[in-house]
Amino acid sequence: MESNSLRIAIIDDEDYARDVIRKFIQKDFPSIHIAGEADSVQSARKLLQSIDVNLVFLDVKMQDGSAFDLLEHFKTPRFEVIFVTAFDSFAYRAFQFNAIDYLLKPIDPDQLIKAVEKYQKHFQENQFSNKLDNLMNTIQSQQFERIALSSSEGLVFLRLEQISRLESDGNYTTFHTTSGEKILVSKTIKEYESLLPEDVFFRVHQSHIVNTNHIAKILREDGGAAKMEDGTLVPVSRRRKDALIRLLTQKSL
Repeated sequence: MESNSLRIAIIDDEDYARDVIRKFIQKDFPSIHIAGEADSVQSARKLLQSIDVNLVFLDVKMQDGSAFDLLEHFKTPRFEVIFVTAFDSFAYRAFQFNAIDYLLKPIDPDQLIKAVEKYQKHFQENQFSNKLDNLMNTIQSQQFERIALSSSEGLVFLRLEQISRLESDGNYTTFHTTSGEKILVSKTIKEYESLLPEDVFFRVHQSHIVNTNHIAKILREDGGAAKMEDGTLVPVSRRRKDALIRLLTQKSL
């Protein structure tokens, strides 16, 4: 499928939000066909059942329900979704955890353009159904149990307890799992530092974050190191050592 056959739908209960999306799609992506628009969950359901689209811009909260109420009717959607919302911090982390694209209101045209370009580049790798299932479980349980990682091999879902440590390499981060698997992703370690639960994952060094549940020992050698359960030694910076020991002590009480 070529990008000139891309068909989209815009679903939002605010006229202004639909106008902004429509305006910049028509201006910057003239080959994209806007197949339809809707302003409620009910009208969106009818629309998406009657037309074929590749991509949907979908408001999270509308007058008659939520985006998730709508998506419940499409168990295996044939379309990708870019969520559009002014969501809270939990929802923000939920979208990031599940590698699902979103636009924050008020809509930034540059971010809108980047989101569409990203879809055009990667739409053949669509695994939205898997990402949506994981997102729905996260929203319903209000707990972050699995994280979705986009690697060169595809989308990888990891339970948080499977993650032993993270290691930085410039703009890339390697996830080391308890089974010995290594997963390289093109995001900085700083992004994951703010995303992962801080009561479990601790940044011990500029280049390392560890799952404190998998630390076996804290060693004094070489200025300080954490010995992981698999025997790996991870350097611990002097200025972070005391905070790490406090966290481990609190967890053992």
